[in-house]
Amino acid sequence: MKKRREIVMGVLCFVLLISTLTAQAAPAVVSVSPSSSEVLQGQSVKVNIVIDPKGEEVLGAQYDLYFDSSILRVVSQAQGPFLSQDGTKTNVLVNETNNSVGVVKYGEVGIGAEKGVSSQDILASISFEAIATSGKSDLQLSTVKLSDINAKPIETEINDGTCTVGKVTDEPAFTDIKVEEAYEMMEINPEEIILLDVRTEDEHEAEHIYVEGVEFNHIPLSELENKVGGLDKTKKIIIYSETGVRSRTASEILARRGFDDVYNMLGGRKTWEINFREDIIKATPSPAPTVAASPMHETAPTSIPEDIPIPTSRETQISEEPSISENLPASEETPTPAIGGFETIFALTMLAITYLFFKKGEAE
Repeated sequence: MKKRREIVMGVLCFVLLISTLTAQAAPAVVSVSPSSSEVLQGQSVKVNIVIDPKGEEVLGAQYDLYFDSSILRVVSQAQGPFLSQDGTKTNVLVNETNNSVGVVKYGEVGIGAEKGVSSQDILASISFEAIATSGKSDLQLSTVKLSDINAKPIETEINDGTCTVGKVTDEPAFTDIKVEEAYEMMEINPEEIILLDVRTEDEHEAEHIYVEGVEFNHIPLSELENKVGGLDKTKKIIIYSETGVRSRTASEILARRGFDDVYNMLGGRKTWEINFREDIIKATPSPAPTVAASPMHETAPTSIPEDIPIPTSRETQISEEPSISENLPASEETPTPAIGGFETIFALTMLAITYLFFKKGEAE
């Protein structure tokens, strides 16, 4: 009887170990490599976007990489061997550079493969030229998406990088943050945040970002110098524009005027909408003309008070600039559970066998 109990305990420990290992499976890692580099003005520097699947099988990948366009200029972006390392044909869907905004975009998928790639390698390589005499540019990955052969999203961990040009003595007076970081800041402590839109009046009225509990302010960039005194210096100010160019200028203005917690949102409203479409408020279309009510019945009022923001449905919130993810295999919004179907069935089956084995031992 004692031996049976020992066997039962051993099987139970084995089942729990399998479940624990599965639940704690490490996410795939997407990194800027090298993580830091130092160059002088006029010199070139090459960085790689490296993917370590950590056991996952990757068939599609995309990213946006933001940099400081006053310090670095992209010369080229080239396809790496990651998705084609096993001989699979691939299709590069997006390979774009914007040195005005300070962003490079890349997206690639495997074609006709029976399985994804599970070995670490370079997805793409980017060559920069240092154009400033000195300064430090963050190299920040955003809108990173990996998918498997079944078009399921793969959980990812992101490692950003930096590039230093010349000798840097002063830290920047404001902080560049990705839309994901801005969203997290507003979700955790909305009462501590001011979200400042520096686009034109027409742009703001057409569509703007809304997060419940956050203080909003709209001051066009052309008016910011004269109206900056109306902002609360005790709060963290996240500034956004359409693509991130005007918000950088606005961040510099606030920093010069003594604001300590200033954050420039990289990618602006366009990148925000790709990631958080439900938090975009679009202009409400004019209501259709109301038909005069018949004497026999009354019609419900069709107008909506203009001071109540009405978010549009997700289906109608489509960015004018197509997302890279629209070209990749369709993915689900919800993450894949930590313990998959096979592991769950296996664990339950083993527990059932153990229970029957134990009951049989007691009967004997």
